[in-house]
Amino acid sequence: MASAIILYGLSLLYGLGGSTNILEIQQNLADMPGLLGPIVLMLILVGLGFKISMVPFHAWAPDVYEGAPTPVTAFISVGPKAAGFAILVRLLWPLGPQLLPMWPAALAVLATVTMFAGNILAIRQTDIKRMLAYSSIAHAGYLLIGVVVGAGLALEAILYYFVAYLLMNLGAFAVVIIVERNTTSTRIADYTGLARSAPGLAAALVIFLLSLTGIPPTAGFVGKLLLFATAINSEQWAWLAVVGIINSAISVYYYMNIVRLMYFSDEPGITLSARPAGALATVFIALIGTLAVGLLPYYWLTLASRCAWLMLPL
Repeated sequence: MASAIILYGLSLLYGLGGSTNILEIQQNLADMPGLLGPIVLMLILVGLGFKISMVPFHAWAPDVYEGAPTPVTAFISVGPKAAGFAILVRLLWPLGPQLLPMWPAALAVLATVTMFAGNILAIRQTDIKRMLAYSSIAHAGYLLIGVVVGAGLALEAILYYFVAYLLMNLGAFAVVIIVERNTTSTRIADYTGLARSAPGLAAALVIFLLSLTGIPPTAGFVGKLLLFATAINSEQWAWLAVVGIINSAISVYYYMNIVRLMYFSDEPGITLSARPAGALATVFIALIGTLAVGLLPYYWLTLASRCAWLMLPL
């Protein structure tokens, strides 16, 4: 249904712009849209909002994350979200002002609601895949800050954050795969005492959770710092950075709850008899990447700057 809505919006956009080239559409929309402009923008936002798990189009994520096989869930958590944001940026930045001049304000409200909904609903979850689903919704809200600002280093910040998000999220899901293989369950309670039975795996999960929270020296910290800095530098959207910081503080509760269970519980931990080589390799690569991107931000930001031009039709 979301794909159909996107296609209908794009068909109207093609009718208005008379071309499939984004720059030509931008020129043809200069003094045309009228009422159809906001309708086209709404249809595109609804369809892409579903794919990136933006509130209020997020309800599918927790059920799909929980019901799908965990490797599939790991892919869903990063693949469609990255593609959705790439399309959102490519369409909104050049065409948004012609379709609806006030689109940044509308998206800023949606970003705020998305952050709060994702983080607050994650607190009550007892299944780690559902918790990570709501976490991914909150992270969509953080990324929307960069889309709203759309100036300065916003695109570089979005790209940098996606690298960080891919590493820390896939790393966390790789740990989930290993624990699930041994317990046939994805309950958060299963992580009780994990630090005693698998100290290396528990330490890696701590790094991923710290990165998701946005605590240095991890990739997630630098990613959030860049996104929030672009909002502060724009002045107009500085309040979005405050919202992001508040939500990062909220996320500490449910991320660190897992750390508490792993390290500070007196109950005996599970015995990991099965440790899939592929999942272990993913944990190791993601761990090195999460720390490297956090400790060497200049190199990765330079790389993001070089790649940024590829995302926009300029």
